[in-house]
Amino acid sequence: MYSLTVTEPVMIAHSLRGDVFGPAQRLHGATYEVELTLHCQQLSADGIVADIGMLSVLLKEILAPWNLQNLDDLADFSRENSTTEILAFRVHQQTSALIRQNRFGTDMPRRINEISVLLRESSRAWAGYRGPL
Repeated sequence: MYSLTVTEPVMIAHSLRGDVFGPAQRLHGATYEVELTLHCQQLSADGIVADIGMLSVLLKEILAPWNLQNLDDLADFSRENSTTEILAFRVHQQTSALIRQNRFGTDMPRRINEISVLLRESSRAWAGYRGPL
């Protein structure tokens, strides 16, 4: 299977509800390096998974509403914690939607098999989401 990965940093603030989060229940900041990977069995007629530049722009657009924001203030996170896992899932959802809207051309929705999203908070801690388009 072929893959293409792009990365983009995002800086957020948030607090997490629930005793399991200990001190993270208080407002704190996090800086993530977000990795977005597209997987496919078949390359495009041009011999690529996707255009790296376009995928980089797409990831930056997805992350822009969160960057330098307190996620607690955003309606998107009013009903669920903005955990690293949830953020990865949201990036996956938004990427899938943009691919289905032919943002990369009409052959992309049928060629991409899977999307992986990884949010690295440090060299020792990360979480992600991997699923079909």
